[in-house]
Amino acid sequence: MPVQSPSTLMVLKQSGTDITGTVGPNEEQQFPIQTGKIDGDKITLEADHDGHPMKFNLVLAAGRLTGEAQMSRDGQTMKAKIDVGRVK
Repeated sequence: MPVQSPSTLMVLKQSGTDITGTVGPNEEQQFPIQTGKIDGDKITLEADHDGHPMKFNLVLAAGRLTGEAQMSRDGQTMKAKIDVGRVK
């Protein structure tokens, strides 16, 4: 079974408990966040990848977002581990 290590780029903006922005594999491919919330150190995001829902369950710790992403497509569910840090 092949294992991929794709990149993830998130552009996030927080306003109170709401999170807005985009998410995707790079700067050229970004998808708008439809719903985003932060509750303490937990962040949930939902975005649309060309008609396929993507859901992110993340935890903010030590300046990094870690957790899991899930996307449903053609009756299949794909999951990925997420570990992103702030771009310097």
